[in-house]
Amino acid sequence: MSNPYPVRYYCYTVPAAALSCAFLGWMTPQPAELTGAGWLPLVGFTTLALLSKFLSFRMMRVVTLSMDTAVYVTALLCLGTVPAAWAVFLSSFAKMIWDSVVREWYRGGEKRPWLENVSSPLFQGGTAALALLCAGSLLPVDEFVAGELSPALHVTWMAPSLAAIFLVLQYTIVLNKYWLRGYSWRNLLREVFLPGVVAEMLLIPLTMIMTLAWRGGAEDAAAALLVMVVAYVVVNILFKRHSDAAAQLDARVKDLEALNELGRTLCSTLQAADLVPALAFQTRTLLPGADAALVFAWDDEKREFTSNADFSDGFLAERFDARLAARLSDWVVRSKMPFLVSPKGEGRVGLSLSHLDGQPLSGESWAAVPVQVYEQIIGVLLVYSREPGVFSDADLGLLQMVGLQAAVALQNSRLYVLATVDGLTRLFVRRYFDRRLAEEVARSRRYKTHFSLMLLDFDNFKGINDRYGHAVGDQVLRRAGDILLTEVRTMDIPCRYGGDELAVILPEADVSGAAVLGQRILRRIREETIPVGEESVSFRMSIGVAGFPAHADQDAAQIITRADEALYHVKHSGKGRLAIYGEWDEGPVPAQ
Repeated sequence: MSNPYPVRYYCYTVPAAALSCAFLGWMTPQPAELTGAGWLPLVGFTTLALLSKFLSFRMMRVVTLSMDTAVYVTALLCLGTVPAAWAVFLSSFAKMIWDSVVREWYRGGEKRPWLENVSSPLFQGGTAALALLCAGSLLPVDEFVAGELSPALHVTWMAPSLAAIFLVLQYTIVLNKYWLRGYSWRNLLREVFLPGVVAEMLLIPLTMIMTLAWRGGAEDAAAALLVMVVAYVVVNILFKRHSDAAAQLDARVKDLEALNELGRTLCSTLQAADLVPALAFQTRTLLPGADAALVFAWDDEKREFTSNADFSDGFLAERFDARLAARLSDWVVRSKMPFLVSPKGEGRVGLSLSHLDGQPLSGESWAAVPVQVYEQIIGVLLVYSREPGVFSDADLGLLQMVGLQAAVALQNSRLYVLATVDGLTRLFVRRYFDRRLAEEVARSRRYKTHFSLMLLDFDNFKGINDRYGHAVGDQVLRRAGDILLTEVRTMDIPCRYGGDELAVILPEADVSGAAVLGQRILRRIREETIPVGEESVSFRMSIGVAGFPAHADQDAAQIITRADEALYHVKHSGKGRLAIYGEWDEGPVPAQ
């Protein structure tokens, strides 16, 4: 993963923080300049600015907007340049300290580098104060505060001018910081600068009203300040509620888009080997804070849950506690309930776990939901993050929606296997063989390609059943199926053609290549034995091979007939061998 705080970022923020704070100190030679209008106004404006920052709302993933410019400009026009700059510095510094200390150390939020925790409050407070000092120095602010200018006449142009100068300087300084972290200027201008400046400028009429109220109510500064606080807080709350509603709507739209993409992915395959890894990947990417996602799916053949994990880039799989994940999934299977490990392990009834068999689950984030079909649990979706407090109730609800789609997909995959795979040999069934063979004939005709068909039949299979019983016969069939599954290519199609007859469709293979595979299978079979009591039962097979269009160029029935004729020839001339259709002069090819 790329470093979110590169060296060039600190080469900009640290000197900017130091220079802006030094300039603020140089502009304040006497502490009395801060309290020319009294301590109460300075504390009041600082508090109001800090309150506006707590009512901030997010514009991008890492950029937040607070409607505090109106407070800054009002402070300029009521207190003067230097006191207003200190109010800005103190409020910005206090907010960044709160974010660094309370959010990270106490609440367990995102861990940031120590240099960022030290420099960020100074940078935020110092550069905001610097921008306000520059705005106040460019216009006759101090003359306005001293009463040398008419408030009603000059506030109408000074307030928007001061706001515009401050916003341009402040946004340029701050957005350059995010640009150095890798964000494009185009996105920053379109998604932060333009909407932010417009929103902030909309509150400038409120600045004029607050300034005139202050200037007219100087005899009772506390009452004027109270009016300003109430009016400003109400406006900020309205903006924040609107922003939160828009953010929730945007998040819901993104969730629906992600679920739609997930549905397309899950519908693209019925093979469990492809479906389960895709489900794990999609589940992890759906929750951006997840370091890992696990899918536990029920395996009908093994009669147990098998797991598949997907890890984010940069996360070491060795750090993941697979045993704890398995125990948590067992809890979900037994209880048939979802769970969420909340920050610091604080549980919520019906939704959360704080302990598992006495083991505390604090310090990390876990969430899991059952994948259920009717009353049967066929899987578990589990997500993990190394950081505490990453997953919320909304994330758990989203994970439950994923579980509903996963239930349909996994159940369809199970039904597909039941419909196409023989339960004894684990080879495809006859119906699947007929369909795929017809498709291969059509494909070979259209694209002028070739393929081969191999028919395999046991020699004296009835004798094994009669002497050792059908249970041993089933073991022979299962062992032969295992040999075919391990020897054929991934693209080949091994099937159970009849009772004791098997078949393999070999796309893009000529008869010589099919003969090589057949010889390898015969060698494996000659080495196989099945222990039955004190005896060892061995078995043999005969193989017939035909090619399309070399030996049959009409339809699927014709190539089956040709391969069957080759198999019949082997059966009546020695057994335990392989024959290619039409090559009778040399006789069947013996197993090597």
